[in-house]
Amino acid sequence: MKSNQEMAAEDTMVLVEDVVRFGGMHLLYSLEVRRGDAGNSFAIRISKGDETAVAGAGSSLDYAMECYRRIVRGIVTPCTLEDVMSDFESLRKKLRKNLYKKAFM
Repeated sequence: MKSNQEMAAEDTMVLVEDVVRFGGMHLLYSLEVRRGDAGNSFAIRISKGDETAVAGAGSSLDYAMECYRRIVRGIVTPCTLEDVMSDFESLRKKLRKNLYKKAFM
């Protein structure tokens, strides 16, 4: 019988992977898709040595790719990934709200 972790690993696929060298650090970035009963969801993983962080990036491939590109360009580290993704989501909500207002005013 497979463990939950083994089953989750089978349902996860890496779409893009990049290595960035910065200030003596090697940062490994990956964009992953997780297949589930409710559909696909995306996640961004950053690893630096033994330190790894994973953050959800929604269910839209376009949004996930844009976040991933910005994170790699900005040389985000594992310890700041959650904060950066939170900032992206806040900005996304503000943009949606403004577009809604413009459409109905």
